[in-house]
Amino acid sequence: MVILFKISGLSPWLILVYLAAIIPFIGWVAPIVMNAVLSYKLAKSFGKDGGWAVGLYFLPSIFYMILAFGKSVYVGPDEEQATVEAEVSTEETEKNEENN
Repeated sequence: MVILFKISGLSPWLILVYLAAIIPFIGWVAPIVMNAVLSYKLAKSFGKDGGWAVGLYFLPSIFYMILAFGKSVYVGPDEEQATVEAEVSTEETEKNEENN
């Protein structure tokens, strides 16, 4: 769980939300909300959209396997930064091809 939270860009301390299950009402709502946030952040970390987040939430065993063994590429939790880095690397590649 700690590694999954780090990959998603969330603090591993949020795992303590799952321990809130012993509290009657909050303990039932908090893990549901935390799973939704985790699914969304994990989808964004792999450059996927909201549909993937829904899939990760409702069918996690299938969608985790697709992320793990498919052609998905980890872009990091900050998608904007990854997009900028991808554009820079594309520009560098184009310049290298022009020089050759």
